[in-house]
Amino acid sequence: MLFSLAKLYESRKMIDVALEHYRKILKIDAKNENALYLIGKIYLRKGSNNLAIDYFNNILEVSPNNYKAKLYLAIAYSNMFKFEKAISLFEEVLNNDRSNVDIYENYGRALIKSSNYERALEVLLVGYNLGKENLAIVNLLAEVYEKLNDTKNQELYLDIANKLAEKSA
Repeated sequence: MLFSLAKLYESRKMIDVALEHYRKILKIDAKNENALYLIGKIYLRKGSNNLAIDYFNNILEVSPNNYKAKLYLAIAYSNMFKFEKAISLFEEVLNNDRSNVDIYENYGRALIKSSNYERALEVLLVGYNLGKENLAIVNLLAEVYEKLNDTKNQELYLDIANKLAEKSA
């Protein structure tokens, strides 16, 4: 019941009320992975990366192989410019799941932020081959090619991005 109410409040953008309900769940069961995960994601969306990290780490204490928590932990570290930790976690998550396009997108974004453009290109091209309709990956590829001063490929991916944007409009 609390969980359903929390999800309802969250879907209605009543985030503080949703957080209150998720915390009530944690008072009953301090190791409830779903509540920990959803609170962590809310804090991540709000830009409260330190709080998000705490919740994702709490999940990993209970379930060390929770790759979803590791993925979002990596994103939080990347947001805080702690690229060494982020990249290590992205690699670990990627070794567990090579078919999730979101991993490639977020990993590529972290690599770009850390100025590791060659590796970003490798990662994003794999992600693109898995999901050619992923506009975020296409835009990131254009950005990487810009950083690498490869105007031809930058324009190619900008063109693809424009076509994808038109198609989804």
